[in-house]
Amino acid sequence: RSLASMQRLTSQLGLTRIGQICAADFHDLPFNDAYFDIVFIASAVHHTRRTECVLREMARITRPNGLIWLENEPVVVWEAANLMEA
Repeated sequence: RSLASMQRLTSQLGLTRIGQICAADFHDLPFNDAYFDIVFIASAVHHTRRTECVLREMARITRPNGLIWLENEPVVVWEAANLMEA
């Protein structure tokens, strides 16, 4: 569903040179080394216990001087005192 949403959004925005959008296992990405200028991942890295593996894969497929863009959901840290008041 996320892939279809991204494709729909890029179309609505008129982004014709968006590049390649795909869904893949981020532990073992199906691309050659140094394949992309920009690698983007949103709200997913926190779902793995192998974060270092995912980051290595992203670095592997990013060209030298390329951009790795990580976007994560906000994380709220609650102190015990805040929980006691609730």
